Amino acid sequence: MALGAALLGFFVITLDALVVNAALPSIRNSLGGGITGLQWVIDGYTLMFAALLLSAGSLTDRLGARRTFAVGLAVFVAASAVCGLAPNLGMLVSARLVQGAGAAVIVPSSLALIREAFPDAGERAKAISFVLRPDGTGPMPGRAPTVQYEAEPPRNAPSPPRTAESSRAGAPSMRAAVMYGPCVQQ
Repeated sequence: MALGAALLGFFVITLDALVVNAALPSIRNSLGGGITGLQWVIDGYTLMFAALLLSAGSLTDRLGARRTFAVGLAVFVAASAVCGLAPNLGMLVSARLVQGAGAAVIVPSSLALIREAFPDAGERAKAISFVLRPDGTGPMPGRAPTVQYEAEPPRNAPSPPRTAESSRAGAPSMRAAVMYGPCVQQ
């Protein structure tokens, strides 16, 4: 149930972004407005989403994941209906601002639903990787890259630029190398 709700939340947010970007020429033809108005259709949503995302995470922690997910989804769906029925560009931009606020609540509450449903860290990591996978096909096969720091660079790798501090005699060269290892350690 929680995994399905999280998938639904991320799906509607992603679908909305794709549909609105593809519909910009139709929006310009039917509602008028220049490039500035169309920019506000996109940027108003993004602005509210980014501005409220962290606060929505705190709200989710205080009120609970289920309640905030339901409120965020209701706000998002209601704003989507207003967007679809908007008679002018001003109403569309206003509804997109509200839609961005709803999306900002959906994202952290979706992840909190997964956290509550999967207490085991390994299972939770699999569920989150499934939800956040861009194409929705599930976890990546194989191992995810992790960063390890080594005193010496791998063979045939270019040397990193040395700073004045690291070029002192006896200072080892620290270099980050991408290694392939398990994504979650238990």
